[in-house]
Amino acid sequence: MFTRFVLLSLITIVPAFGYAQHLFQEEPVRLKEVRVISSRLEDFAVGATVEKPDSALVKMYRDEPLSSLLTNVSGVSVKTYGAGGLASVSLRGGQNNHTAVLWNGINIQSPMNGGVNLSAMPVRFFNNVEIQHGGSGTLFGSGAVSGGVHLSGNDLLQMPNQLNATATRGSYGFESASAGFKTGSKNFGSRVSVFGQRADNDFSFSNTSRINSPNEIQTNAGIKQYGVLNENNWRISERSLITAGLWYQFYDKDLQTLMTSRRPNDTNQTDENYLASANYKYYGDDGVFVLTQGFIRNKVLYSNPVLVDPKSDNNSLSYISEAEYKYGFGTLHSLNGGVNYIYERAESDGYTVVASRNRLALFASGRYGLSDGQGAAVLSFRNEISDGNTQPLVASFGLDHIVLNSFRLKGNVSRNYRIPNLNDIHWKEDGYARG
Repeated sequence: MFTRFVLLSLITIVPAFGYAQHLFQEEPVRLKEVRVISSRLEDFAVGATVEKPDSALVKMYRDEPLSSLLTNVSGVSVKTYGAGGLASVSLRGGQNNHTAVLWNGINIQSPMNGGVNLSAMPVRFFNNVEIQHGGSGTLFGSGAVSGGVHLSGNDLLQMPNQLNATATRGSYGFESASAGFKTGSKNFGSRVSVFGQRADNDFSFSNTSRINSPNEIQTNAGIKQYGVLNENNWRISERSLITAGLWYQFYDKDLQTLMTSRRPNDTNQTDENYLASANYKYYGDDGVFVLTQGFIRNKVLYSNPVLVDPKSDNNSLSYISEAEYKYGFGTLHSLNGGVNYIYERAESDGYTVVASRNRLALFASGRYGLSDGQGAAVLSFRNEISDGNTQPLVASFGLDHIVLNSFRLKGNVSRNYRIPNLNDIHWKEDGYARG
């Protein structure tokens, strides 16, 4: 299995690129700010609170799962079910499927349950982590009701070539190892990161659910996971940049025996995920055109020998295609508009049918910048059609303004939405739930 990951990484020959200019003058000259590379989060999430963990903190948690890093960020609530168990993020009281998780601009929430397991995502894979608080449905679509977590890598063309590796060993059979390798030139950069972790989690505890609270050893709580991420940047001209990434992740978790259980549990869950992204950017004289493509393939196998149907197989895939254009009026004002298409398909033992869905969304934003760096105001709209059903139009208005050189007026009001995930619609009726 590990050989397959290495091969997947090595055959990724998708490049990327970015460019810089050097000016030499006898005396320093103060220039007005010019945005060369920016995103919707930076330009149009005006009025929202955006947190970015300190680089030293990111480095400290480089070999930990993303859930460990976010736990130490103010305002972020992470729900974790045991060591190595399911970990989900909650912002402003929302559930897991109310917080969008975006990798290189594509939403990686599961189309089946709308969730993302943060404990299966190592921090090493993401040099940039940003947490946006508050609804952002106009910018990032369904599921961004209470906020979003934005993940990406660094500009590889600016990174020095390097090789680094770490290894950790701890109690209860815990072992972890990771490595990163970056190579390239001024026009091409490529980075490969690998990660592996295992633990028995056979710790002793006082079982308070039994008479006299006897000491017991936890059983069936082991975990093993590994993954590989390859990213590439390629500068193909003075105005064009291509970025691409290929990510494979494997997660194998034994679901630990309950304290009230009289016999050891043999329940297990494995997750296998394939993700790919590609972005093309063209920098014109007055605007920037961005074309984004994404592919996500998830497979979850749940097994419990005591059930009538001992195994449950769940498979899903998503294809994302998005095009947007940002037109700038000078250095302060800009308009942004685009179209987003998503195809989703899922197959599960718990479904009544093989489910599929087509989603099409149009979005637009306008930014009015205030002079002398006094702030900005942004108005955004989005409308989505899902399998021919038009969703309600959503809008948002954000304001960030410095008043009297001492006070900052900052706020955002928005209407957001989450369309039903495929589990909500197609789950067959049983004794516990129905779609």
